[in-house]
Amino acid sequence: MNGLRVRHCRLPAIAWAALAIALWSGCLSAQGPGPMRLVAPVPAGASLDSTARLIASHLAERLGETVLVENRPGAATSIGTEYVVRAAPDGRTLLFGAAALVLNPSLYKLNYDVFRDLRPVIQVSGELYLLVVRNDLPVAAPSDLLKAAKEKPGGLNCAAGPGMSTMGCEQLRLHLGGNVTSIPFPGMAPALTSLLGSHVDLMFVPIEDVLGFVRTGRVRAVANASESRKESPFPELPLMSDFWPGFAVTGLYGILAPAGTPAETVAALNREINAVLSSLAVRERLIVGWQVPAGGTPEQFGDLLRRRHDHYQRVIRAAGITVQ
Repeated sequence: MNGLRVRHCRLPAIAWAALAIALWSGCLSAQGPGPMRLVAPVPAGASLDSTARLIASHLAERLGETVLVENRPGAATSIGTEYVVRAAPDGRTLLFGAAALVLNPSLYKLNYDVFRDLRPVIQVSGELYLLVVRNDLPVAAPSDLLKAAKEKPGGLNCAAGPGMSTMGCEQLRLHLGGNVTSIPFPGMAPALTSLLGSHVDLMFVPIEDVLGFVRTGRVRAVANASESRKESPFPELPLMSDFWPGFAVTGLYGILAPAGTPAETVAALNREINAVLSSLAVRERLIVGWQVPAGGTPEQFGDLLRRRHDHYQRVIRAAGITVQ
């Protein structure tokens, strides 16, 4: 495989049942069974969607064929996820998943099992979160939260956007003895708008979404909520886990295949996407969006998914959140 130049050759139709056969033989052909598809289980324009399109375009260059991003949003990403679960396990239809993969099994009754019906291919990136508060809240560090929660009648209100943002609010509520109320929002944008208007006290938000407001002083950043401050634009801020070990709000993006996909196909896809992630152009695009480029083996991605699932399952159960 030589970058943009791919040697084309004729293959018998049966060979297209497995992408790995073509990869290992060193040839790919536009005569395969339709384009490769990355299914994004969110609407077009979302951060996950734009990251999927970045990976798809560079993967298409490497493979010398079309790689389409297909948006199938709905039901907290379950519609798109189930579509991939039911797809042919031939390496041609893949899921571009996010943190919902580790949350949804504990929140919803699903028609599939993430760990049984999907096969991890590779982690693409991690997503960094900050804890931010309204400007007039007397909180300069996580150590100030307990006092502020006790002094404010009814405790603090935490804007709970989808997914990891809600998990941040619930972890904080558990650590502050219940003196935090999660206020649900359908998206990060309305949650952040409410914080900017001082209708809520604080929220956990991806750095990409809030960086401009922090730098212009419209909200105050109190802590890095992710597992590391190294990649943060505010490395001087403490980690939430410095105060409460195990506290983590970290998003992820990754690619998975239907469970029956052959191991050699998964290995070939992993190798090609690792090569995409090693590209300077791709890494720079991810870093500009305050994502941490990842990569690695399918096994490492699978282990990460399991650890994150187990952690947030404990949070969900302790918070008393019922399965919908």
